[in-house]
Amino acid sequence: MLDRMRSWGRSTAIKVLFVFLILAFAFWGVGAGLAGRVKPVATVNGKRILSSDLDRESDRLKRTLTQVYGASAESVLRNVNLRQEALNQIIEQRLIVDEARHVGIRISDESLAESIAADPKFQDQGNFDPQRYQDILQANDLLPADYEALMRGSLMQEALRQMVEQGVQVSDAEARHAYDLRNEKVKLAYLQIPYQDFVAKIAPTPKQVEDYYNSHKDDFREPERVKIEYLSYDPAVLAAKVSPSDKEIDDFYKSNLTKLYTHPDEVHARHILLEVPSGATPEQKASAKAKAEGILKQLQNGADFAKLAKEDSQDPATKLDGGDLGTFGRNQMIKPFEDAVFSMKPGELRLVETKFGFHVVKLDSISPAHVDKEPDVRP
Repeated sequence: MLDRMRSWGRSTAIKVLFVFLILAFAFWGVGAGLAGRVKPVATVNGKRILSSDLDRESDRLKRTLTQVYGASAESVLRNVNLRQEALNQIIEQRLIVDEARHVGIRISDESLAESIAADPKFQDQGNFDPQRYQDILQANDLLPADYEALMRGSLMQEALRQMVEQGVQVSDAEARHAYDLRNEKVKLAYLQIPYQDFVAKIAPTPKQVEDYYNSHKDDFREPERVKIEYLSYDPAVLAAKVSPSDKEIDDFYKSNLTKLYTHPDEVHARHILLEVPSGATPEQKASAKAKAEGILKQLQNGADFAKLAKEDSQDPATKLDGGDLGTFGRNQMIKPFEDAVFSMKPGELRLVETKFGFHVVKLDSISPAHVDKEPDVRP
């Protein structure tokens, strides 16, 4: 079904456009050189958030607010920092998806296709309509692969949320108490008598005042309080107006040497996952291992890793990126995987078994522990 959903992307017009773009990039020498100059807006667990990602999320958020608020949208948008909100959402989504992956949540292609097909906005008379699907995505400047990645992330977030909620048991008494706090009401009648009418007739002695104070000290206890003021600003806007002196740069470098410029050893790796579900039979495990060994052999004979990852990997979070796990340090992956990767050499291929199944791993590069020199980070 996902292939049907994507079918419009294989049309002749689209292919001609791609050929034109490829020739144009080849002619002008754009490609790796340009990619090398692109700086990430932020990095989440070693994976970059690019300005283009932020632009897409900002546009999506703007469309959503416009649909929700209608005629009032313009005034609402004036009071919203769209790019900041978009960045917050991207970071939150990636953290949740990474955690879902970490605890073993996976969304199969079949589940993803069923979820998309069940969405009423893509249906005509109760049935999924591929043309309607294509038209709606085009109207929102989305490619099928991009939309499917968003949906897969949303399904993983929902699965993680349900897993957390299912682990929480609320008793009837707790539910009743929460309900009462929100809905309980009292009817009260009272008479107010100004205390000033009595003050002139009361003259306590110093001893009475002291005794009262000593027996009611808690009534006079003041809780700790703070008062804060803050200014919210966008560093990207201010950066162009600031020219730090050599001393300021030197002081900043020295005070942040350990936090920002001292790096532990890191690796850049990719993998192809063949899952072994919990409680799998020996036959199922042997079948997954045999398939992983077959993929490993293909790669050792020169097959394209990214292509096989897209075709065979059962890790939905990385398969569309060619199995790319990004750059990561120690204590970020489960131990058998980490031990294997950090013992490999760049370009090496290896079969690794973990609780998730069998991983065909390729180590792309190693970044040894190092300290950035001030001239290198000065810009």
